[in-house]
Amino acid sequence: MGHQTDTLPKLWKLLEDHFGGRKVAERHRTELRGRKRRIGESLNNLFLDIKRLMAMGDPSEPQSSAVLDSVAKDCFINSLDDNLALRVHEKEPNTLDDALHVALRLEAIHSTI
Repeated sequence: MGHQTDTLPKLWKLLEDHFGGRKVAERHRTELRGRKRRIGESLNNLFLDIKRLMAMGDPSEPQSSAVLDSVAKDCFINSLDDNLALRVHEKEPNTLDDALHVALRLEAIHSTI
């Protein structure tokens, strides 16, 4: 062990800096706000990543599950390409799950045209 981890308090501090705390939560929120669907990425994988990033937000900030779901839904829709995002917005999904199902349906329709 190096001098950064030669005592238990130093080890805890190192682990907290790496895996927790406000800096990490802010990094996840920044990643969530900037998240875009990757070329070839499935809607299901995008959905799961949005959920993962939401879960890694700051748990010390209490929010209702409806508020969190609304934020996740908006992040999911905004991560889509402009055309699909507009079409999903037009369907006015109420939840993140609804947004995923609408996007899946619209993408399936578009792929058969």
